This record gives sequence, C-alpha cells and structure tokens, in this order.
Amino acid sequence: MYNNELHKTNLNDITKKTFRQAIFLCYKGGITSIAPLGFSGDEILLFGSTQPRKSIVSIRNYCGNAELLITDTEGKFLFYGRYCIDLGIENILNQYWKIFNLVKEKIETKVIKASDFKNIKISDNCALTIGFDMLREYQKK
Repeated sequence: MYNNELHKTNLNDITKKTFRQAIFLCYKGGITSIAPLGFSGDEILLFGSTQPRKSIVSIRNYCGNAELLITDTEGKFLFYGRYCIDLGIENILNQYWKIFNLVKEKIETKVIKASDFKNIKISDNCALTIGFDMLREYQKK
C-alpha cells in the first residue's frame, strides 16, 4: 500500500526534512503486509507514480529497517537498499540524503542499460537460497 501524505510533484521540493518525516512515518504506520520472508509497512511515496511504477522515491519499513527505493522513468532501480535502524535515524537520514542527491538527476530520465549480462557464467556449484526450500515445503501441502 502507498501513503501519499508527503508526495511531491517536483524533485526539488524533497528536502532532508521530508526524508526525516518519511522515515518516522514509515514506522508510525505499523505493519501492513506480512510475507514468508518478512514484513513491511506502507510505502511512503515521496515522488513518482505507482501505476505504472516510474520515477519513484519511497521509503518503507521492511523487517524493522528503513528501506529506500529510487527508480528511473522505466521503473528500473537506481537504488534499492536499507540500513539497520540500530545505526540511528540521523545516520540513515544522512546516508539516504546523499544517495538521493547522487541519483536525483537520473530519476526523471530513462537510464540506458549498460549490459544485459548475457555472458555471465553460472558456476557449476551455484547454490539455491532458502526461499526455494520454503517453496518446496509449501508445495508438499
């Protein structure tokens, strides 16, 4: 679910204060979604469109940590990540503000793909994640 309370129509209207408010708001809203690998709250949409997903700047509570998503006009992830909330809100705020300013000029553009990575070899001993074990167990029921 999306929370548009802090949504801006101009990237220049997003301030460090806006980011601080979004971090607090993502926790205030509580948990709104539970999945096999975690839980999350509403996505605090600071900028962009969700249908289709394009030029997004959003923050959400994912498994207790503030998670930042920034996409280009095609919905391609320019940044997706989170910091442990135990590092402190000020530290997270400062890092997210730096990241936002680093990619800000690309948010309203189509970022050209550098590679399709078609020539990457998958190693012979490539492991599957625990998620596949969970799916297998679920299928048995």
